[in-house]
Amino acid sequence: MNEEKFSQFDFWLGEWNVYTDINKNSEIVGTNTIEKLYDGNLIMENWLSATGNPGSSMNYFDGTKNKWVQHWVSTGGIVINLEGGLKKESMVLSGKIFYQKIDGANLRLLRGTWTPLENGVVRQFFEESNDNGANWYPWFEGFYFSKNKK
Repeated sequence: MNEEKFSQFDFWLGEWNVYTDINKNSEIVGTNTIEKLYDGNLIMENWLSATGNPGSSMNYFDGTKNKWVQHWVSTGGIVINLEGGLKKESMVLSGKIFYQKIDGANLRLLRGTWTPLENGVVRQFFEESNDNGANWYPWFEGFYFSKNKK
């Protein structure tokens, strides 16, 4: 068993305040708690937006696929299923997002990139495609600042 693979996403662990601006010129858009459970085999995310909307994801290294997997569910019926792995210093996962409350094209492609930056900051960037990957559009960009670091 390669224990190193189970630690590739550890840079995301912590208690975070999330901003949409690297210089914190925006209001906090949410808080996030990312923790390891089950002997380090699961990374659990618990998000709370500034408007009070919660969401959670389970993240784990799936040895049967040799990939990282994320399953996200949030208020409003948004479901995200992604998989991928480490590319250079970034975790890059791609898959699909399902919007329960949107009629018609409620299933779209989504990819996310988590990158550790200087001073312990983590950038999370999502892109969405509604035309099967021909074009990609920014969906969310957040900069994670540790609550425990002054």
